[in-house]
Amino acid sequence: MARKIVDLGINKIKIRSALTCRAENGICATCYGHDLTTGKLVEIGTPVGIIAAQSIGEPGTQLTLRTFHGGGTASMDNEKVFASTGKAGFVRFHNIKTAVNSKGDKVVLSRRDAMMLITEPFLVVSDAASIQIDEDFRSYTYKIKDKEYKISKASLLNQSDFAHGGETAIGKLRILVEKPCSVEKNTIIIERVLEVWDIPNKITYGAKIHVNDGDALIRFLKASKTGRVEIWVLDGDKMVRAAEDTGNKVQRYGTHIFIVDEDGLIVERYYVPVGSRLSVKDGDNVTRGDLLAYKDENELKKFINDKNLYQSTVMLADWDAYSSYILSSQNGTVTFKDIVADKTLKDEIDRITGLRSRTIVESVDIKLFPRIVVKDESGSDEYFLPPRTILLKQMGDYVKAGDILGKIPKETARTSDITGGLPRVVEIVEAKSPKIPSVVSEISGEVSYGKEIRGKKTVYVTSSGGMEKEYIIPRNRRIQVYPHDHIEAGEPITDGVVNPADILRILGEKQLAKHLVSEVQQVYKIQGVDINDKHFEVIVRQMLKWVTVENPGESGLIQGEIINRYKFEQLNRKLVSEGKRPALARILFLGITRASLATDSFVSAASFQETKRILTDASIRAATDSLEGLKENVIVGRLIPAGTGQKRLEGVNVILQNNA
Repeated sequence: MARKIVDLGINKIKIRSALTCRAENGICATCYGHDLTTGKLVEIGTPVGIIAAQSIGEPGTQLTLRTFHGGGTASMDNEKVFASTGKAGFVRFHNIKTAVNSKGDKVVLSRRDAMMLITEPFLVVSDAASIQIDEDFRSYTYKIKDKEYKISKASLLNQSDFAHGGETAIGKLRILVEKPCSVEKNTIIIERVLEVWDIPNKITYGAKIHVNDGDALIRFLKASKTGRVEIWVLDGDKMVRAAEDTGNKVQRYGTHIFIVDEDGLIVERYYVPVGSRLSVKDGDNVTRGDLLAYKDENELKKFINDKNLYQSTVMLADWDAYSSYILSSQNGTVTFKDIVADKTLKDEIDRITGLRSRTIVESVDIKLFPRIVVKDESGSDEYFLPPRTILLKQMGDYVKAGDILGKIPKETARTSDITGGLPRVVEIVEAKSPKIPSVVSEISGEVSYGKEIRGKKTVYVTSSGGMEKEYIIPRNRRIQVYPHDHIEAGEPITDGVVNPADILRILGEKQLAKHLVSEVQQVYKIQGVDINDKHFEVIVRQMLKWVTVENPGESGLIQGEIINRYKFEQLNRKLVSEGKRPALARILFLGITRASLATDSFVSAASFQETKRILTDASIRAATDSLEGLKENVIVGRLIPAGTGQKRLEGVNVILQNNA
C-alpha cells in the first residue's frame, strides 16, 4: 500500500477532525472519528461535547487537589535542558552558525531560521554510475544506468518547510546530488527527513552542540520485539536482501534490520548507519532485549560488563535552563558603552551564595542604552544589554566568538506546575488578552533596527517584495530578534506571551486552533496527564464557531451582527447560487463564556449568565427556541437529544425476539 501511494505521487492527504467539520449542528461522526471508549467509529447521538468537558475538567480537579496537598511550589525541574534523539541516521545542519569558544565548546550562534535535521537514505546508488536528470513542471527524473526514478517536486524539502518549527519538513526528501554527474558506488543521492530540531524552539541560542554536520548517529541497538532477523539494504529506492556477517562493520548506506514474526510480517524496522557493527546475522532468532548493533569493540566490552551503560539515544545539544545568554559573534576586545555605575550598572550580592555580580538596571535617563562593543581589525559588533543582564566580562577583555558576554536569569516557569498552569488554561479558554503580550510580526522578512524615538526602540521588518512594517518597542521589553535575522509572520519580536487574537489576525484560524490545543496540552503534559487532542479540538471548535458581519452584501444581515459561521456559509452559498452579492464576515475568537451566551438557544444562554438581558432580547425578537441542545431540554424537562433520546429514533419500536 505504501509503495502504491508513492508511485501515485500522493504527498498530501486531507485529515478530517472536529476543527475541519462543516456540520451546522454538532460534529459528524466521520470527522470525530473513533470513540475512545470503544475503539470504534463514534455512534450518532454520542454527547462528545460533554465527554470533552469532563475529560478536560476532571484532571484539572485532580491537579488542583495535588497542588493544595503539596503546597504549590513552582519549579523548573521539568524544563528540558537537552536535545537527544532516538533516531539513527545522519545529522544535517541548515543555516546553523557555530563557533568554538575559549573553553573549547562548540556553541550555537544562530538565533532563528536554523535547524538540525536527522535524515536517512532514500535513494542510494550501489555501483559507480553516471546520473542524468530530467525536469518537468511537477517532478525530477533521475536516470541511473537502465533505471529511472521519478521524484515529485511537492515531496521535496523547500524553504516554507522551515517556517514555524519545521513540522512540515518531516517526511520530505532532501536532494544531495542536484546536477548530472558521475558518482562512485555506495553514494546517497536523496535522503528523507526523520526529525527536525529548530532554533530557538527546540534548541536554544547559545546551546552546546555535541555533533557535527554530516555525522552518522551510531548507538547501541536492542531488539524491542521477538522474531527472526532479516538484513536488507537500499538498492536505488527499493530494498534488497543482503547478508552481513556478525561483527562486520556496516559499509553500505541504507542498511536495515527487520524483525519478522512467525507469520512473516515485519514487526520492527531499524536503520543501521554506516560504521555500526552488527551483533547478529541474517536469519538469527532474537528475543526482546537482545543486542543487534553497536558502535565499536570497546563499547561492547563495557556493555557486557555493565548493562546499565546501554543508551538508546544520542545527545545532540544541551543548555542552561535557568539563563539566557548574550554571546560574542566575533573575536575582539570588549568595550562598554552607556554602562555607568549607579545609573545603568549595579553591584549586587547573592544572599545565598555570597557572590558579587554586576547587573544592568533600567535607567531613568532615556538616552542611556547599555551595550557591549566587541571590536577587532575587521570591524565591530554591538550587543544591547536589557535590564537584569549580569555582566560576565570586564572592560578590555579579549573574547573569542561564542564566549559569553552576559547572562539573563529566566523567570521561574509559571506553567511548570498547576498553580500557574490552571490560570493559563483559563486565560486561553476565556480568550483573555495576556497581561504582557508580545509584539508579533505581521509579515515575513528581514529584521533591521531604526532610530530610538523618545527612548523607545524601532524595529523594521522588510519582506522580500519590499513591504516594510515598523514596530515601536517600549524600553522595558526585551527584543528577541536582531538585525539581518529572518522572521516569519506570526513570530514574536519581543518577550511576553503571544496574544491568540494576533495569531488569528495574522495566520488564520487553523494556526490559532493549533496554538490553542498546544498551549493547553502543555499544562497537562507537564503534570503527566495525557488527554487526547480531539477533546480540546471540540472545545476550540465552539470558540471559533461565530463570525461578525463586516459587509452584509445582499444577505439582509446587519453589519456587526454575530452569526453562526456554518449558517453564514450556508446563506452565502444560497446567495451565490441566486447570483446575488454574498456577505463578508470575520471569524470571532470567543471565550467559552461568551460562546455559551451567543448560542442559538436563548433558554440555554439565559440559564447561564445575563438572564434578564437574554430573555428581554428574545422577547423583543419574538425568538423561537428549537430545543436542539442538551441543556435546554434538561431545563424544560424533555428527553435529551442524545443516545436513545434522539429525534431520529422517535416512533421507533424495539421488539425483543425470544430465540428459545
